[in-house]
Amino acid sequence: MIARRTVFIVLILAAAFGGLALRPTWAQDDDRARVQIVDAWARVALTRSETTAYVTMMNVGGESDRLVGVSSPVAGSAKLEKVGGWGFSMKPREVESVKIGAARVVKLEPGRTYIHLYELTQRLEAGKTLPLSLRFQKSGTLYVEAVISNQELGNRGR
Repeated sequence: MIARRTVFIVLILAAAFGGLALRPTWAQDDDRARVQIVDAWARVALTRSETTAYVTMMNVGGESDRLVGVSSPVAGSAKLEKVGGWGFSMKPREVESVKIGAARVVKLEPGRTYIHLYELTQRLEAGKTLPLSLRFQKSGTLYVEAVISNQELGNRGR
């Protein structure tokens, strides 16, 4: 009777603790938003005090995310902006965030949505890099070095 009881208890404990080890891992990491920066570049300063930067973001997670803030240690301020309007009235306007859907790629590019950096503290030269901090609602803050380019609107001359 004792031997049976001991075997029974051992089997229950083995099932309980062994079950923990054999239990499938939930795919929660795959369901979260996980944004990666695929490409980043910036223009040589448009004026002595401002420039624009562009990034390609890829969400490899199963949940959408939002780019909610941008900054750079070489700029006094940075904003997300979008060109809007019609014809000659196309003026940039600030946007609060940019949505990146699950398993999607979103590009910030000239003539659309972009990062506008103001009050530059150093000269930007082609071939060097511009440090950017991109703050996402779910993915946290990502740091990237944007290559500075002599970009023309339709041709990235780097």
